[in-house]
Amino acid sequence: MCGRYALDLGGGELAALLGCRDVTAGGFAARWNIAPTTTAPIMVASSGGSPRLDLARWGIVPPWRPVGHPGRPLINARAETVFEKPAFRSAAESGRCIVPARLFYEWRRSGRRREPFAIERGDESLMCFAGILERGGTTPGFAIITTNANVTIAGIHDRMPVVLDEAGVGEWLEDRDDGLDGRARLERLLRPAPRELLTVRPIGDRVNDVRHEGPDLLDPPSDEEDLFGTIGCSDDPDP
Repeated sequence: MCGRYALDLGGGELAALLGCRDVTAGGFAARWNIAPTTTAPIMVASSGGSPRLDLARWGIVPPWRPVGHPGRPLINARAETVFEKPAFRSAAESGRCIVPARLFYEWRRSGRRREPFAIERGDESLMCFAGILERGGTTPGFAIITTNANVTIAGIHDRMPVVLDEAGVGEWLEDRDDGLDGRARLERLLRPAPRELLTVRPIGDRVNDVRHEGPDLLDPPSDEEDLFGTIGCSDDPDP
């Protein structure tokens, strides 16, 4: 499951770094505690050549859910079934996107104990998660695709986001009409990141509350901190 992440760049800076056309209209500033239902930047393919940086809500509401009673949004989609499940199949085929992030958070659980960790690239560069975008509901929403955890993450959680390299980003966004061969080609991208790519560090429990913001969320834990608080994010029915 990926239930919280951070992105320390606003729309204009982010678009310049990613080589995108920015259509966010200043609608996003740096956030250190992005939670489900938050509006956040995504990169999508554009007919004009360069990808487009746009905004969408984190969480897919399948279009068949009744208006006024949408239920919980689906924030993650499993790599193993994203092309099969009705809630995700259409978006996986024609609404693929990239979710940029500086780092993501995960919690190691033991009974009621929840110990937060920040997980980022060892070279401190931006991460690009494979995502899908559903435009058919009342509000465009995205989900982050997860896969089995690599050995770096496995001691904390059994799932992790799919982190794509530069070539993988281009291939994931590319709209190529090659049927089942195309699906197999895309599925091969949805694998765990190399073990040496990511680093993990324990952090304090301020991140547990979605109302807390700022880079101080990455401060190391103190001896007095209560690690039994709730993590403040929606459980994912399809992590």
